[in-house]
Amino acid sequence: KNLETISQIDRNVALFNGDQSGVLDVLQVGLDSSHKRQTGIDENPIKMAETILLYSTVLGHHKRFPESIKFCEDALRRLREKLSPDHTIVAEAYYCLGFLHFQVSSFEEALGYILQALQLRTTKLGEMHPDVENTARLLGHVYGALGHSDDALYYFNKALKWRRARKARRNQSSDEIEMLIGMGKLHLDELELEEALVCFTESIKLYK
Repeated sequence: KNLETISQIDRNVALFNGDQSGVLDVLQVGLDSSHKRQTGIDENPIKMAETILLYSTVLGHHKRFPESIKFCEDALRRLREKLSPDHTIVAEAYYCLGFLHFQVSSFEEALGYILQALQLRTTKLGEMHPDVENTARLLGHVYGALGHSDDALYYFNKALKWRRARKARRNQSSDEIEMLIGMGKLHLDELELEEALVCFTESIKLYK
C-alpha cells in the first residue's frame, strides 16, 4: 500500500488512539525496505523522506524527542534536495522541527523553524487554511515561552481571527479556548486586567 501524503500524518496518528507501537514497527519495515531499494530501479527518494518524516512524527508522540529531531532533520534535508524550497511538504518538515524543539524547550531553535513554516504555508495555502492557523498558534506559544508577550498576542490574535473567519465548527473549539486562555495569561502578566478578563470570559463561554 502506498504511503499517504504528509498532510494526512496528524490524522493518521490520531487514529491509533494513543497506542502507536504498531505504527513504529510498520514504519521501520518501510524504512528498511526503502533503504534496500535505494540503489535499484524502485528508488523513490521523496517517498523515503516522507516515510522518515512520518517515523519522526510517531517518535515525537512517544516523547522520544532526540531521535525524533534527528529523523526530522534528515527528512528535511532529503526533501530540500528533491523539491522546491517552498513546497508544502518542506513547510511541514519545518513545522515538525519547530514543534519538536518547542517540546524540549529549545525555543530559539523552534522560533526559526516555525517562522519559516508560517511564511511558506501562508504563501502556498493562504491565511484561511487550518495549517496556517495552527502554525500561527504554535508561534504564539513559542513567543510566550520566550517572554515576548506582544509578539505572542499578535500571533494568537491572528490565529483566532482566521479560525473565526472560517466559522469553525463548535466541536473544534478546544483550540480556540486554549488560545484565549493563553492570551488571558499574557495580558495578566502585563497587568492588563480588562483585556485578561475579556479573554477568560470568552473562553468560559466556549465551555458551555
